[in-house]
Amino acid sequence: MPVTIDATVSGTTSNSYVLLAAADTYFGNRLYATDYTGASNDDKSRALIMATQRIDQEGFVGTRAVSTQVLKWPRYNVAIANESYAYGWGYYAVDSIPQLVKDAQCEMALLILGSDVF
Repeated sequence: MPVTIDATVSGTTSNSYVLLAAADTYFGNRLYATDYTGASNDDKSRALIMATQRIDQEGFVGTRAVSTQVLKWPRYNVAIANESYAYGWGYYAVDSIPQLVKDAQCEMALLILGSDVF
């Protein structure tokens, strides 16, 4: 049975931080991505969902942006170091997923598709 990705920010049924189309775009610009690009859409979706589950096992600073959201991101009070801020830091937005998290999910999905360990 095919799986469906739900990447609703702060959603109560979300199972992914990125949609399949966004992951396809990410891997279109990455070398050595044939384990992902050669997979079926269903396998890609399953790998992205598994990657989200693995990322959400980590302990993150801050708190969930919405108490009813099922995934750990977005979060309140997560500082981001950035030289463009007056004091050298700022905070990640609480209404979107940081690109760093999305990229990590894509990379984890690639590892899952290329391994028989997961």
